[in-house]
Amino acid sequence: MNITTSESDALHSELDLAPTDSMVHKAMLSDYDWMLSHLDTAGISLTQLATVLMAPHPHSPLTPTSARDQRLLAPLLKLPAYRKHCHRLEANPDTLVLTRDRTAVEYKVTSLDGKKKIVLNILPDQFKETISLAHLTLSEDENGEGVLAAPDSTIINLVATINLKTAGIEGVIRADGQLSLVQFINYYGIAPWDPAITKEHQARLNLIKEKRACLSLQLGMGIDISACRRSPTDEDREFLANLKLASPTNPITLEGLVAINSDNDIIKTVKRFLPATEKSLFHYLKQKTSPTITVENEKNIPTVCLESIL
Repeated sequence: MNITTSESDALHSELDLAPTDSMVHKAMLSDYDWMLSHLDTAGISLTQLATVLMAPHPHSPLTPTSARDQRLLAPLLKLPAYRKHCHRLEANPDTLVLTRDRTAVEYKVTSLDGKKKIVLNILPDQFKETISLAHLTLSEDENGEGVLAAPDSTIINLVATINLKTAGIEGVIRADGQLSLVQFINYYGIAPWDPAITKEHQARLNLIKEKRACLSLQLGMGIDISACRRSPTDEDREFLANLKLASPTNPITLEGLVAINSDNDIIKTVKRFLPATEKSLFHYLKQKTSPTITVENEKNIPTVCLESIL
């Protein structure tokens, strides 16, 4: 298949824009740092977890979700009838938030003074109930929130399209692309917990710190150093041949012999490095680099301790 010049240019442009592994790695660390900056706070509540918002780092794996949300609601934000509709309510049209679950869809905006959430009755079924009104009405629901009635039909038509496009999405879709702290937590595989339970909250906090440290050190993503073996030498082959002559039933192989010798070489190297008074490489490095690490830290967040040492 031949690729045209324009297609080739588009492909190169896409490759140029694609973030490198290093960029994504740094962005993910940034995500973890942001989560910890809010979670490592005494007395944080479930309500606070749901209200803390942030736009993801440009190279974060959560950025596609943020971009999708903005893309879905952008046509409505650009619609003059919608913006005029919001301004009549003294509401900021750019604060649009769509919340949906299996049975309900709700559109909300924030008042210009930022003190009130206004529910927009702009769903097709709601429109049928209110279109007979000769003018816009604004009432308050049981929660004291403003409720907008009888919007322009062009808004209703566009909302119907948006509802179809978001049918498979449950949760909150924000026009500004911000995501909640809870969305970050869910994405990074942290199971729900009650921050009011101190022991449970600390356990989750330790887990997030450990996941961040593993990411920082790229554990499980690179080469298993402990499995690295040097190439067999002539001395290895000669030793194995003599061993087989002396003990023909010995099951050791050349690979097994190299593994044993590699481990012995590592131990000898460490012993040459350590002072005579030290027995543990970890303890020695800890005293040199991070003397404040406690036994409790080593038990609860060992990878974090390793990161601080290295």
